[in-house]
Amino acid sequence: MKLEMPLAIQLGKKKYSISLNTYRNLHYQINNKLKKTYKEIVESKIWKAKEKLSWVWLTFYYHNPTKRKSDLDNVCWIHCKFLQDALVELWYIEDDNYDYIQQIRYIYWWYIKNCETIDILITEFF
Repeated sequence: MKLEMPLAIQLGKKKYSISLNTYRNLHYQINNKLKKTYKEIVESKIWKAKEKLSWVWLTFYYHNPTKRKSDLDNVCWIHCKFLQDALVELWYIEDDNYDYIQQIRYIYWWYIKNCETIDILITEFF
């Protein structure tokens, strides 16, 4: 299953980047709203599984929207955390520990001018 998730989320009149730098500097209530909105986006894009997923691999393909070099972990880590929490809260996986999430990969895919999404591939294994 492939998800295209935004690199920034609009809350009210302000747009917040989904990155570790933003996350650590925001008020906890704003962070909580961002996480809830992220979960709603995941829920709207993900298919409804009849059963919980056994174990999964998560692969994050980051498209850099500018030619500036960026820290891959800075962007992908927070998406990974928000996605795992959403999958647990939406009952797609039992827990977000290594019994259910077997592998996580961050891949710098390529530069795409003004790209505002990160591609996430969820691969299920039985």
